[in-house]
Amino acid sequence: MNPQWLLLIIDIALALGLYLMYLAARRAFSVDEARRTAIEETDRLVDAVETLAKDIQETADRSIGDLSAAIDRAEETIARLEAAAAAAPRVAVADKALRASPSRGRAVRVKNLRSAVLELSAQGLDPAAIAKETNVGVGEVELMLGLSRRATLAARSSLFAGSDTESLE
Repeated sequence: MNPQWLLLIIDIALALGLYLMYLAARRAFSVDEARRTAIEETDRLVDAVETLAKDIQETADRSIGDLSAAIDRAEETIARLEAAAAAAPRVAVADKALRASPSRGRAVRVKNLRSAVLELSAQGLDPAAIAKETNVGVGEVELMLGLSRRATLAARSSLFAGSDTESLE
């Protein structure tokens, strides 16, 4: 065999070996590049999740603040309503208790209810408000008020009629 052929075979073998090493290095580089890309994507994802968590925390803090303010306003309103309720007249409460009590006689309950209706009317409440306060129907309240007006008018007219007859005598 000719030494030149031998050198040519060695050269081809070396070239082939170098090419294979080049391919192996290139493959290792592309694997490293894929790892690097995956790490970068993971870092971006972690950053996005952290930003989202901060936004959610800020929203929750604002909502908690809004709810606390609403609770404070509700407590102030309750305190004002309780103060107004404490200052309101309690006339009809006793009448409701008498009306609800089965051991009392009907005449006593009706008399106390009638008194309560007339007193609330004298305070300026309309029949619907009186009905709500005394726990009776609006029609029943209007009937009591109408009968009371009639009785008052009848008493006045009898007083005037009696004074005219006396002056004639």
